[in-house]
Amino acid sequence: MRLRGIVTLPVPSQRMVYMQDETDAVIVQIPAWPVGGLNSGTRVEIRGTADCGVFAPQVIEAEVTVTGSGPMPEPLALPVADMMRGRGFGRWVRIKGVIRDMHLDRDVLGLSVAAQGKRVFCLSTGFPEERLPVEWLESPVEVDGVCWTDVDPNRRPFGFHLVGIGPECVRRQPAADPFAGPPLPLTEGKRLREAADARLLVRGRVAADLQDGRVFLTTDFGPVQVRRAEPLLRADARVLRYERPEQPALEPGDEVECAGAPQGGPGAPVLLDGEFLKLKSGPPPEPVAISVPEAASGAFDSALVRLRAQVLSQETREDFYGGDRREFLNVQAGDILFQAWLPPGAGAPQPPLAPRTLLELTGICLSHPRPDMAGGGSGGAFHLQLAGPAPLKSLGPAPLWMQPGLRRALWAGAAVTAAGLGGVFFLSYLVKRRTRELAAANTSLSQEVEARRRTQTELDRALRTERELVNLKSRFVSLVSHEFRTPLGIIMSAVELLRHYAERMNDSQRRELLDDIHESTRRMSGLMEQVLTLGRTESGHADFRRLPLDLDQLVAALTGELCAALSVPCPVLWEPQGDLKGAEGDETLLRHIFSNLLSNAIKYSPEGGTVLFSAVREEADTVFTVRDHGLGIPESDLPCVFDAFHRGANVGDIPGTGLGLVIVKRCVELHGGDISVAGAPGGGTVFTVRLPLFAAEG
Repeated sequence: MRLRGIVTLPVPSQRMVYMQDETDAVIVQIPAWPVGGLNSGTRVEIRGTADCGVFAPQVIEAEVTVTGSGPMPEPLALPVADMMRGRGFGRWVRIKGVIRDMHLDRDVLGLSVAAQGKRVFCLSTGFPEERLPVEWLESPVEVDGVCWTDVDPNRRPFGFHLVGIGPECVRRQPAADPFAGPPLPLTEGKRLREAADARLLVRGRVAADLQDGRVFLTTDFGPVQVRRAEPLLRADARVLRYERPEQPALEPGDEVECAGAPQGGPGAPVLLDGEFLKLKSGPPPEPVAISVPEAASGAFDSALVRLRAQVLSQETREDFYGGDRREFLNVQAGDILFQAWLPPGAGAPQPPLAPRTLLELTGICLSHPRPDMAGGGSGGAFHLQLAGPAPLKSLGPAPLWMQPGLRRALWAGAAVTAAGLGGVFFLSYLVKRRTRELAAANTSLSQEVEARRRTQTELDRALRTERELVNLKSRFVSLVSHEFRTPLGIIMSAVELLRHYAERMNDSQRRELLDDIHESTRRMSGLMEQVLTLGRTESGHADFRRLPLDLDQLVAALTGELCAALSVPCPVLWEPQGDLKGAEGDETLLRHIFSNLLSNAIKYSPEGGTVLFSAVREEADTVFTVRDHGLGIPESDLPCVFDAFHRGANVGDIPGTGLGLVIVKRCVELHGGDISVAGAPGGGTVFTVRLPLFAAEG
């Protein structure tokens, strides 16, 4: 196979290079190392045999050709946790963190960098000095290098380290003394629970120093667990290692300042890489007396507590944190089992404790967060790390009532007795309450029956209304589809003719087509206006506004508009009788009433016929009459004439929607009036409208 890429890390002693391109990285074995060597940034072309690796492919028996040189690839920024699981193996990567420790092995500088709550070991070859740059400690740093994944004997990843060439792979900012600034203020306590690489300064009192690297403090923020900084191992005497200043011996009660990096996570705050500055000595803090269920709740994680439990057994087991074997007590309180760890180096209690001995235990409560509490909090299991001058005190044999089995039996007996007595009183109460309920039920039964009868009546009315609405919608869809189809067809036909043959037509023909389009558009607009008007009246959105009216002027304007809009030559004769001045009403509603009645009268009248429109005042009412000499309305259609979408059986091909008279009736009702119709086939039709347009006298 043949590959092209850039060398990120040459390893001449093993005749091997790390190489990558824009997609991934490979390890290349080169038996014949080229004259002049290979450097980081050298561009090469290789030919060899592909082989599989644990985390990245390999090329063996490779021949290499140098094609040039160039800048190093842009480092890949990956989460540290992902790289510890094997991701990014062999890639040129970058981590950001804080330098915690260092050593120098000839020209190879080793840095221990705290990054994202983990410790990453970084090697920088070609370091130019022969001394440790201790001024780099606690410096924020960016390190570029090739990621090498560390594996166990079963080839499972457990960590990684970086290897870079030259000091330019390490870029740092000035270091800050963690003890130089003020302690963390109480208002910023949430920072203790947020994982960070920079160390925070916290002041508190020592609750316990377990001599295994863990120190527990009592602070204004609550209990805090501190894990001391661990120095790098020195495998060779020639390796220069940073010698940390000796940490002070801590005793319970000492007031200290502690610098540590917050780990984050559930439970009490944990500070990593902790270092201490002792301020003064003081009395040991008093433990908090709690119950075992409170300890199991997780609310006292890392706190110095005192509780009581009875011993079940004692055993020797390896410490969870490694090291020598430790003595443990298996203890119980109620139904909760937990362990009490004796201090490191302490032997088994002498004389041995008898089972069921009641103990008073003092120590650090350490909660074990459950998997479902990864977002915060803890609870469930816990153990007690005994600490203090008298961590274990025997109180003699545990009382019988503390025995789990006997206590459960006593509680069960008491519960049965209480349940029996409670049952008697409860039954008596139920009988009295039921008697009152039956009396009240008898009183309200007739009311409930009547209410249900009214409800049934309303439901029947609602069902009838629903059926009418369904029929109305069906007729509306049928009407709209029919009424829109014809004018739309005319418009489309006229437009097609104009598009294709406009140049061949004379002005008269084009004007005729445009008139057809205009008439069809006006027809559809009128239909939509009627539908919208009906919708407003049916939904209750049509308002009634009473204002002064000039009926003569209103009728004159209305008849003029109708005669201009309708092509049928049919004059309208307005015959007012008496004095109609001083009328008040809603002009918009009156326009809907009279325009629909007059347009129907004109539309169904023969050419040359006359429509009579008269008005006469009768006290507070005005009676309007519209009479035509057209088709008339069949007797069978008169009961349905004001129904939506209903049209007379004798209208033939005369266009119409069946909505005009519905709108007229709704507008008349909004005006507080009434309307009637009379007529016979061939004799015309008379519509009579009575409206209260004048104020009542007296």
